[in-house]
Amino acid sequence: MREDLKTRAIILSRINYGESDRIMTILTEDYGKVRLIVKGVRKQKSKLASSVELFSVSNIVFRYGKNDIGRLINANLEVFYDNILNNIDRVTMGYDLLKLLNKYTEDKIDDEYFLLMSTALRSLNNDQISLKIIIGWFYSKFLILSGQQPNLSTTKEGLKLDPDLKYDFSFDDLRFFVSHKSDTLSANHVKYLRLLFSVNDPMILQKVQGADELISKVFFVIETMFSEYIRV
Repeated sequence: MREDLKTRAIILSRINYGESDRIMTILTEDYGKVRLIVKGVRKQKSKLASSVELFSVSNIVFRYGKNDIGRLINANLEVFYDNILNNIDRVTMGYDLLKLLNKYTEDKIDDEYFLLMSTALRSLNNDQISLKIIIGWFYSKFLILSGQQPNLSTTKEGLKLDPDLKYDFSFDDLRFFVSHKSDTLSANHVKYLRLLFSVNDPMILQKVQGADELISKVFFVIETMFSEYIRV
């Protein structure tokens, strides 16, 4: 008999199966991504339905199956980020981040992906944090976990960044270089980029003075990096 396993979980995707079941792809804290069938979850009196909602974290018990699909045995809701549902833009971003993580990760992934997704959901639930900061932070952390961390300390030539100079970014080398163009990055923008890649809570980024201007200026760097190194 296969062992029952306990862990925390986030629903990444779900599709209807048969008359009352669903097959779900679930990001777990301890076992990577798993695909589980949830029996009878679409029935009106299902005890599991409220514990396997999108935008939530649950404590689950599951069992691996003989094939690629296991079975959810039990689930208890830990937290439901219901405030996300009050804003269509946050709902859309929530769906996008769940799909992104599901598409661009293997089944056997580090538990830091679970922390990344749970922090992203908590941040989306907080309407004081701008969406651009959340997505910029998410992209930066995803790049790090994928082994694509840029060098934000020295130039292409290996020189330390000078606060009195202006810089542009080389996406081939993942480093800055001195630029004399008018629309370039200042020392404050570089510092904010460093912060994006280092902090574990987007609220810290929101509290920085001038955060909206800073994220708007550096967002293209994060977005382009992500497009080139993740969405291949």
